[in-house]
Amino acid sequence: LYLIFSKIENKRKCIYEMCTFLILLIGWNNISIFNIHDDVYFLDLPKGEATFIKKSFNRCNILIDTGENGYDDIIHFLKSIGIKRLDIIFISHSDSDHLGMLDEIIEEFKVKNIFYNLYDKKTKQIADFYHIRNSGLKYNSEIKIKDIYFKIVSPKKDYNDTNNNSLVMYANIFNITYLFTGDITTKVEDELDLTKYNIDVLKLAHHGSNTSTSIKFLNQIGFDKKGISICMNGYKNTFSFPTKNTVNKIKGPLYITSDTKTLCIRKNNYSKYKIIKNK
Repeated sequence: LYLIFSKIENKRKCIYEMCTFLILLIGWNNISIFNIHDDVYFLDLPKGEATFIKKSFNRCNILIDTGENGYDDIIHFLKSIGIKRLDIIFISHSDSDHLGMLDEIIEEFKVKNIFYNLYDKKTKQIADFYHIRNSGLKYNSEIKIKDIYFKIVSPKKDYNDTNNNSLVMYANIFNITYLFTGDITTKVEDELDLTKYNIDVLKLAHHGSNTSTSIKFLNQIGFDKKGISICMNGYKNTFSFPTKNTVNKIKGPLYITSDTKTLCIRKNNYSKYKIIKNK
């Protein structure tokens, strides 16, 4: 800008400087296409949960849940890394700490698809209102996009409870396997059959409350000896999540977002993945 204005002031041509400046602006405005990493972010929000999946060079952007209404941290985060488009938004269930910022996100970003559990009428109403393609997912539904795969392992029925109706998703993301559990309780955990799944990363259910994460469940997925656990508890939560009881059950590495801040799991060429803690 200095070179441009100084040349204009001296009535000299500044075509080269103007072209350079425009290229820089275009590049900065589309910075996400220059990102070479495949990342999964577990966001440190004031309340609620959101997980963001980003494939390198802006080839695929997926959001799981949106955090609590009234807290725009998630919008600032997405804009800070140059995101303009969300190919898929998954809403695990319609409680406000998972659905709350959906309207604002739709207004700020181009959203292509919204998926939710089959019994979630509230999310469907929002998606229909904005004329966004949407679908209620049922047990054994599969979603594939690029090298990202999701399989719905719950709910199998209507529990007449938003938490227990949460989408429980097994996922293979960049050759790392995840289990996203929404806010299910031990009632649903006891009905899951996950013995055939090898899980690298477990997203703890219900922010680490006492209602979830039973020893039986952890043993079923092999988390007595392997895997890492992530708890998105919300740094302004008023329930003292995660509870000491839940924390004591976890034998392997446990990352709590209010302590670690936003956590990034990045595909690594030398090992399966590496963990990046973001302030």
